[in-house]
Amino acid sequence: MPANPRFLDDLPLSSDQRAKLRSLGAESPFALLGTIMASGKAFADFFGEPATKSLIAQLNSRLTSDQKAALETPVPQFSMGAVIDQPARYQPPPMDLDRREALLQKIERLRSDKDGQRRHQSEIEHLEREIASFYNS
Repeated sequence: MPANPRFLDDLPLSSDQRAKLRSLGAESPFALLGTIMASGKAFADFFGEPATKSLIAQLNSRLTSDQKAALETPVPQFSMGAVIDQPARYQPPPMDLDRREALLQKIERLRSDKDGQRRHQSEIEHLEREIASFYNS
């Protein structure tokens, strides 16, 4: 159920305008003015440009000096993502990629020989250790 703030009853508004403002749920002139300021042009489109200007003046007259100061305080800006000082530079891995690829292809050939797979097991292990040494150095 929408809020029914009493401060709207004191403003010179039509019943339709009051209903629109009540639908926003603002409980005080401060809250409603904050909503208007945050929504920008969208509020004027919703409520009407001349009526919005008049409403802002009426609401401002009901604010305390502290509330006015709070509404004039700039909103902090927040970054929406990771901060990257410099783009990351590609650094090739510290290994001979051609040699690694040749060893992998040789292992594949040896494994595809179903008849001699057991015969090649020690050679495959030796090649795998050589490939592992690329990553451990």
